[in-house]
Amino acid sequence: MKLPKELVLTEKVNGRDYKVIVFKKDILVPQRAGTLEIPKVKMDATVRLRVLNRQTDPFNNSPFANDPFFKDVFKDMFSYHNQMISLSSRSENMKVKELPIDNQPSNYAGAVGDFTAAWKLDAKIPHTDEPYLAQLQINGKGNLNFIEAPQIKTTDGLDLYDPEIIDAFHQGAENIEGTRNFNFTIIPKRAGVDSIASIDFTYFDTDQEKYKTIHIPAQILKSLKNKTANKGNIKEPIISELSLTYNAHKQFFNTYIYWLLIFLPIVSFLIYLAIIRYKKNEMADPEKYRNKQATRQAIKRLKNAHFLLQKNDIKGFYAELRNTILQFVSDKSNVGLGEVTKKNVSNLLLANGYDTRFASEIISLIDASEIALYAPIHVDTMKNDYQRVESLFIKSNK
Repeated sequence: MKLPKELVLTEKVNGRDYKVIVFKKDILVPQRAGTLEIPKVKMDATVRLRVLNRQTDPFNNSPFANDPFFKDVFKDMFSYHNQMISLSSRSENMKVKELPIDNQPSNYAGAVGDFTAAWKLDAKIPHTDEPYLAQLQINGKGNLNFIEAPQIKTTDGLDLYDPEIIDAFHQGAENIEGTRNFNFTIIPKRAGVDSIASIDFTYFDTDQEKYKTIHIPAQILKSLKNKTANKGNIKEPIISELSLTYNAHKQFFNTYIYWLLIFLPIVSFLIYLAIIRYKKNEMADPEKYRNKQATRQAIKRLKNAHFLLQKNDIKGFYAELRNTILQFVSDKSNVGLGEVTKKNVSNLLLANGYDTRFASEIISLIDASEIALYAPIHVDTMKNDYQRVESLFIKSNK
């Protein structure tokens, strides 16, 4: 969570007032029920201590040695030095309740919080074979980052493609708030009227402690005939009598264009065969294919961090960088994002064939991202961290 630059509180312990500095606040999203442990937090700090230099104190062996008056008079006889100390919090236990099972709807997919859901369609009327954007918006507060796209059904006249997920949420006072958008690309195959089937989106309302279902009505989509597909009105060309004159200097045979037209189809066919073979070899090894896809997705997600880097948004940049790294480890290890923690990142990477050095670099970048949330960071450091992450992602294509 984003904190003010300096959040200082006062707390009374054993009758004495102490200054309390809040370094970090996190929103926790439990992934299973039961008693979960929040581990200790350890940190090193430098404390500046004032020490009386008794070797030069004239009252060292005097009855006035502890008199405040004389201490003030000889205040320059004090020396200062820095001392490193280690701080550690207590571990805490958190009890997580099981979601009700008796009345759980069959279409429930894990959404918890308070949400609204609706379609937002492009205002224009598409032509056949023309891409069209249909956006499903899930808005509210809760575990937005874990909500997945529902199954969408359409009539036969529409081709529906996997959605692009666009997030516009932030960490509020006690929850994640905002919108998760699923951008579906639809291409009409025929002119006329088609439809997107209705959807039921179910979530568990923690305030009322019950399941709620939002019914999203069916959407009608009209499409027009493609202007270039008006084949029925094509007229036969009128062939007029031509008088051909042979010109030895302008002859077509044996020219560059002639040979280009001869070999171009052959070369194109060979390139097509090479691409097919490459795709076949790539898909032959599912593990290698999944690894490459994970790298491509990670580099794609880095664009959001680069955008925040250009805006000099330090907090947003490092929060996005940390999420991108954890998602990268999740994809590479083929485990859910909720199962990836800083504690097990190293083991997950080592188990998937990466060396200790690579895992250490990843851990180092996660640490840097967390420290940057409450420590001043120079823009050159941000650029360096971005380049380090990008370089690691590229090298990860093993």
